[in-house]
Amino acid sequence: MSLSDITTLLTYLQVDPDPAQKAFAVFKWLYHRDLMLSNSIFEAAASRTNSAACCLSRRLCQALDAVATLDDGLRLLERKIAGDGTQKLVMQVTDGPGKGQAVEAVLIPMVRGPEQRPRFTLCVSSQSGCAMACAFCHTGKMGLLTSLTAGQIVGQWVLARRLGREGGREGGREGGEGETGNERPILRVVFMGMGEPFDNYAEVTKALSILTEQRGKLLLGPNKITVSTVGLVPFIDRFVEETRCMLAVSLHATTDEVRSSFMPINRRYPLSSSLLPSLRRHFPLPRAATSTGRRERRRRGPVALEYLLLAGVNDDEKDAERLAAMTEGMDCVINLIHFNSHEGADFLPASPDAIRSFRRILKGHGRLSTVRESKGAEEMGACGQLGDLSRARGRRDGGRAGDDGAESQA
Repeated sequence: MSLSDITTLLTYLQVDPDPAQKAFAVFKWLYHRDLMLSNSIFEAAASRTNSAACCLSRRLCQALDAVATLDDGLRLLERKIAGDGTQKLVMQVTDGPGKGQAVEAVLIPMVRGPEQRPRFTLCVSSQSGCAMACAFCHTGKMGLLTSLTAGQIVGQWVLARRLGREGGREGGREGGEGETGNERPILRVVFMGMGEPFDNYAEVTKALSILTEQRGKLLLGPNKITVSTVGLVPFIDRFVEETRCMLAVSLHATTDEVRSSFMPINRRYPLSSSLLPSLRRHFPLPRAATSTGRRERRRRGPVALEYLLLAGVNDDEKDAERLAAMTEGMDCVINLIHFNSHEGADFLPASPDAIRSFRRILKGHGRLSTVRESKGAEEMGACGQLGDLSRARGRRDGGRAGDDGAESQA
């Protein structure tokens, strides 16, 4: 629930003279404590673990219990840990239209600081399966099974945070409120799991409002959250206007012909005539002020252009030259991605030499690029590998990206 949802609910219940102030207390209590061990608000508040920090009266808890639950609609089925420390969390939807479907999130470890303490990036899903049908993506082969609610999206963060806290306790140390009680904090959240976030725009943006609620001190500023899209241009326009979170776009090709061959969405929103003009409009390079020579202050960070390098498809020098040309004057960073194979894959990863050559050409044109390290592949937890075709039961037809449906990525 968002802060505004809680305020509205408390106003309706008429159990507190100052619903706005009490809503803040409820919000902070909900998201700073391990409350998912019970579905009952009253039971959670009365438990020894939470009672000391709970500022909610018995009357308020009982009133909330009558109309709300702590159940986020997800249940952990399996936790797979790869050799590099990447954790794949397989969950099951327990309520709503998608009941019984599986959804996956990935905790990606990063080691920082002189103490080499682990930190995490959490990759969350916005849907189970995906309607985008990108040919290189394992999730796309499942079709769209169900879209998640904002509560189920935030629930992935709640679960991952609790697992991180348990890991911290196992290490013999407790985190303070500065780390939201989490010894292994989640520093970033990326919407790059199962599903196309903009195909579930309303629930995704509601989840963003919860995660970035600064009064709740969840320690996730808008610049710590990245939402990735295959290129649903109308929603890119809305996202840039309505949020301050970071945007990533799955580009993966430099011509419409190649992009359309493995990304059906390109037939609906062509790279040359729709997607690139939108990105140039929203992400121009900051201009230098005439008096100081300094760049204008940016409202948000650069757009991340994701480019999956496929052997013999989009990895030659001409592609690199075209990519450099099409990003001229655009405030962007290019993320070069290694292809992670999966069952039924028709592509091969570009060679290390091809990747180095590609990046060298981009650098020669002054383009900032990174090579994304592949993590979790041995447990099918790397980019493009999420989903389990054997679990994709009760499939719903989510439409084709090139027709009237939206398209998704993992």
